[in-house]
Amino acid sequence: EKTDKRNYKKRIGLNYYYSDINGYKFEDLKDANGNYIWFNEVGDKVRGDVGIKRDSPKNPVYVPYDAIATNFVKNLLIPGYAVSASSLAWAEIRVLPNQCVLGDAAGVAAAYAVTNNKQPLSFSNADITKIQATLTQSSAKLEK
Repeated sequence: EKTDKRNYKKRIGLNYYYSDINGYKFEDLKDANGNYIWFNEVGDKVRGDVGIKRDSPKNPVYVPYDAIATNFVKNLLIPGYAVSASSLAWAEIRVLPNQCVLGDAAGVAAAYAVTNNKQPLSFSNADITKIQATLTQSSAKLEK
């Protein structure tokens, strides 16, 4: 909870589904001794709060709007596997329920951009707040 507080203000959803871990950096798949780890060991490294049962995390993380926006194209949102996330964050966000969170938020943000004649890259905090309100009205989970 302490590590994702900075994402609260711009949150567009929760990364809440259990981890199906496959980081994209080799070093994320190694233990402290440099040995490769697999399956539950990787999951425990990324999300120790999930546990062997692979239940939903007790502490889901806030997904920030910045994860779907790109600094390279001002009118593009990237909600899929190309989302802006670290290797270990991607390891968790890559599962379909979390991808749905990204897709829902991108759809709402795209509609908001078109309706208000704004570029997704230049949304203000007030714009993000309006997007959050629409997501919440649509039953999206933005609170832990």
